[in-house]
Amino acid sequence: MIYTNEELQNLLILHTRYLNGEPDGIKADFSNTDLYGVNLVNQNLKGAEMGGAILIRGLMWGANFECTNLEKANFKHAVLEGSCLQKANLRYSNFTGSNLDNADLRGADLTNARICGSTFYGAVFDDQTIWPGDFDPYQFGAIKAVE
Repeated sequence: MIYTNEELQNLLILHTRYLNGEPDGIKADFSNTDLYGVNLVNQNLKGAEMGGAILIRGLMWGANFECTNLEKANFKHAVLEGSCLQKANLRYSNFTGSNLDNADLRGADLTNARICGSTFYGAVFDDQTIWPGDFDPYQFGAIKAVE
């Protein structure tokens, strides 16, 4: 599925209403949606369904993806700087060449995620963060949260 910019904006408004508990709010479902080059800067997509979404070259700095299902999403060359990915399902996602500097990855599950060429300078993680394979977050500038 591909959305026009107007349709996308309307869905984001409905998701905000959902998060605020308004009766006309609807939880966003962008599962398997083509959002190539999308601008989600500072958007709140907490708890949204986005498994399999195509987010290649997306601009998502400062976005909130807390507890969002992003399993098998494609973030190739995306900018997620300063985004919140706390407790997000990122299993099998593709972050090749993406910017995750200063992102909040506490409790995120990156099992089998592809992160080749990505940057993590200043990204925050904790003991609940699951990294792919033998990835060493310290080697890429990530910082463990002080508990």
